[in-house]
Amino acid sequence: MNNHQPILLLTRPIKQSERDAHYFKEKGIKCAFAPMLEYNDLNLDPPDWANYSALIVTSAQAIKAVKSYNAPSEIPVFCVGDQSAQAAIDHGFMNVHSASGTAQELIEIIKKYKDNLPSKPFLYLRGADISVDVVHALEGERITCESIICYKAQTTGQFLQDALHLIQQEQISGVAFYSRRSAKNFERLVRVHNIAKHLKNIQALCLSHNVLECVQALDWAQTHVCPQPDGQKFKDFIVGLLQ
Repeated sequence: MNNHQPILLLTRPIKQSERDAHYFKEKGIKCAFAPMLEYNDLNLDPPDWANYSALIVTSAQAIKAVKSYNAPSEIPVFCVGDQSAQAAIDHGFMNVHSASGTAQELIEIIKKYKDNLPSKPFLYLRGADISVDVVHALEGERITCESIICYKAQTTGQFLQDALHLIQQEQISGVAFYSRRSAKNFERLVRVHNIAKHLKNIQALCLSHNVLECVQALDWAQTHVCPQPDGQKFKDFIVGLLQ
């Protein structure tokens, strides 16, 4: 590491990065921001909740976006991991089930509970871009599911100036990558700004192997993948590496 106090570069959208920064600060890790995505909620008419047996979410952003839909607090919510589950609880949902961070684990939990629910479709609340087609996967299990795109994520066009400066000065200890789109955009901007040579002392910290694939070609000091692709476990994993 280059500094007595490590500096972690966060690439999530700015609000999520600011929230994560509070957690890392408590652990003695400074943070800088290089948001690679911007979230835009879509103002849609709320669905008729009586038509659905349960909700499915694979991101905390989907919970935030659906808050305005006035979903009943008692409707079961199946979440991909602890971070989205906590967001559901924070927004008042009372019947929340959490998987361990992968879509396949989420599907297994849904299969476990589906016979205890009304025989109505599930409703998958998602972003415009997804890595796993949950609806199709559930169809393979003979589980009916519909989906609503409730937010979009757009890639940012440049680094924030402070982040660019810290990379050029080789002051960053690690970069946290939560998604393939963020990682791909970071790799693109590194080449646009011709700063790949400044990554040689920086660790790439990735939520999953799929995310790592998008930045693996860059010349990092080290690359690390979280053993479990869950948001909170990823933060704990980063702390263990940088403290």
